[in-house]
Amino acid sequence: MESRKRKCFSLELKAKIIEEVDKKVKSKAQICQDYEISSGTLYTFLKDKDAIMSALTKGDFQPDRKRLKTTGYEELDRCLHIWFNQARASKTPISGPTLFDKGEELAKELGLTDFSMTRDWIDRFKLRHGMNWDENSQRRISFSSC
Repeated sequence: MESRKRKCFSLELKAKIIEEVDKKVKSKAQICQDYEISSGTLYTFLKDKDAIMSALTKGDFQPDRKRLKTTGYEELDRCLHIWFNQARASKTPISGPTLFDKGEELAKELGLTDFSMTRDWIDRFKLRHGMNWDENSQRRISFSSC
């Protein structure tokens, strides 16, 4: 028996599949066949329906995001995001190293002794909040939805 290749679906596509099930125009079996997913995958989407739909309507996640996983340091993430928005509003140039340093500073202020700021954490922070950086100049070149 041939096994299926594992696929990752965006939140947007998961929502579309859920909406198709809710409309009841097609059977669940037909929807599974159309999207080449197992019934187990479909039922997982339906089980997580509330979380998927609220994540999209609240704007907590980008529509092309695949997982609803968040950081283990919600307060640090929120504080750094607020600081970033304030700095951006005052037209302060923000580079990757500046963001890194501010993240370390905020982690100390919040008393996160078990937290270690890494470039990977900053990269995921930028992805979570739709930030893109020009690696050569370290200038922020685009920013979306925050």
